[in-house]
Amino acid sequence: GGFLMASDLGISNAIKDSYGSFESIKYGRYTLIFQKSYDITCCYAFIGPTHHAIHRLILFLRNISSNEEIWHLFHQKLIQPKLIYNIIEPIVTDLFING
Repeated sequence: GGFLMASDLGISNAIKDSYGSFESIKYGRYTLIFQKSYDITCCYAFIGPTHHAIHRLILFLRNISSNEEIWHLFHQKLIQPKLIYNIIEPIVTDLFING
């Protein structure tokens, strides 16, 4: 609901950072940043400084794109969300929770 409404309203802007260009949407106290890597678009919702969030998102994308098992899972015709979650969960925990 809320996310789609915010994106439909066009509340977005481009962020230019030393890591590249990102799209962002401000929704309440959250900022959502989007980054496309090859044919996968990742979104990270956060509160706080954008620079650190972008850095974490870039590290996440590098981790998944350099892992053949994960990359293969994202490109299957029938994506298995539970399997992907189980494989990327340690990466997510390390970068976004413990990081």
